[in-house]
Amino acid sequence: MDTFSKFLSCLAAVPAWVPFVLLPLAVSVLAVLFARLGARRLYPVFAFGFCGLGGALVASFGGATAAAVYCGLSAAFYALCSLFLLLPPAKKKKRESREERIYRKFRVETEPAPPPDSLPPKICCYEEPATAEESGMRLAYALSLIAKLKGCKLTPADRLELEALGHALDGCRGKLLAPGELSGLNDTLAAVLKLTAKYKL
Repeated sequence: MDTFSKFLSCLAAVPAWVPFVLLPLAVSVLAVLFARLGARRLYPVFAFGFCGLGGALVASFGGATAAAVYCGLSAAFYALCSLFLLLPPAKKKKRESREERIYRKFRVETEPAPPPDSLPPKICCYEEPATAEESGMRLAYALSLIAKLKGCKLTPADRLELEALGHALDGCRGKLLAPGELSGLNDTLAAVLKLTAKYKL
């Protein structure tokens, strides 16, 4: 009994603005958060809990009749706040796959680096052809990866793709390539790297 009396005295000490301002504001904020986080099922639990807490606070200084009126008005307000649950959930950032990380890490850029801001941009009327090795592309390494992939249990589609990639790389050995051909070769190397990531070499 003494504990219950202390509990009632604690409720009576709470400022009157808490059940009328703080609790409704908290419920409306929670409704928005639950909607954005996709946790809509939690809203009724918190709404009923806050309604009961507010009713107990009002009853401590206003009596049972005031608490009943408060609970009715709070229930109507919280039902109105449930409209916030119609908000779409926040979009989750797409996680980068292992193949995409390897592609981004090892992809060889064929475009030249931009000139410093202090220098005027260099204008070239043409670009001289160059071999893949001169452009920094590791054909030998890519061909060694293809050799390892041939020993794996590939799907029929991947095996056909691997054969095509191998023929493409063999045809570029020691050959002078135009910028457009270098760009295509760069995509071929990236495809090899994706296959190695797929089969975890």
